[in-house]
Amino acid sequence: MPLSLSRNGLFRGVGFAALGLAIGTATFSTGCETYSKVQGKAGEIIANYKAGTLHATLNATPAAVLAASEQTLRDRGYSIEQNATTEEQGGIFARPPAYNLGRTIRIDVSPTTSDGSNLAITTNPWDESLARITLDGILQRMGM
Repeated sequence: MPLSLSRNGLFRGVGFAALGLAIGTATFSTGCETYSKVQGKAGEIIANYKAGTLHATLNATPAAVLAASEQTLRDRGYSIEQNATTEEQGGIFARPPAYNLGRTIRIDVSPTTSDGSNLAITTNPWDESLARITLDGILQRMGM
C-alpha cells in the first residue's frame, strides 16, 4: 500500500509541475510576440513592436531622423537628458515633463546599407502606443 501511495504522490507532483511549466511557458511566450503595423502617410513604413521596442526602417539619413526625433520629443515637453549623435548614428534619451509621471523614451538610429536608417524607440516601462505615437510624430516632421 505505501508503494502505491508514493507512486500516486509522485505522479501527482509531476502533473502539477508539468501544469506549472505549461502555464509559465504560455505566460512568457505571449510577451515576446512581434506586432507589426503599417505607419506613415503613404502606408509604406512597417513598424514592428517586440519586447518594449518599436523598430522601423526609414528612407532618410540618420542625421535627419535624429533631428526629427529630438524636435518631436521637445515639442511634447520631454527633456533631453542624453544626446549622443554623429552624422551616421546616434541615440537620444528623454524624460517626460513631470519626472514621476509618464515614461522615458530612448531613440536609437543607425544607418542601413542602402542610404536609409534603422530606428528603434524604447519606452520604459513598455508602452507600445507611446512608441507608435512618437514614431508618428517623427514621420510627420519628415513628411512621411
